[in-house]
Amino acid sequence: MEEETRTSSPEEGRLVPLEWYLPETTPVIYANHLHVQHTEHEITLSFFVVDQPFLVGSDEDKRAQIEKIEKVRVRCLTQVVVSPSRAQAMIEALQRGLDNYRRIHGGAADES
Repeated sequence: MEEETRTSSPEEGRLVPLEWYLPETTPVIYANHLHVQHTEHEITLSFFVVDQPFLVGSDEDKRAQIEKIEKVRVRCLTQVVVSPSRAQAMIEALQRGLDNYRRIHGGAADES
């Protein structure tokens, strides 16, 4: 994303460097689903994970448990709200990252 940003004072319009800081206590979460919504001025990214059913026993027991499942919960982990211009910058950063991944590892990214 951007390496510099404007100060909060639009009158100054001065560029100052950003210091990227990632505390060790920042949680890392795995999401396997994404839902995108928008309003006139914002784009909301909702990150989800599928809560896999916990199955135990023999293969036959597990099949019987699966037959009883009526639904599987998809749980929202977090939502990120950004401006459309910031969303575009995020898309470009994700594309660069995916391009680098493919260059190094080849083929399509793992979709699991």
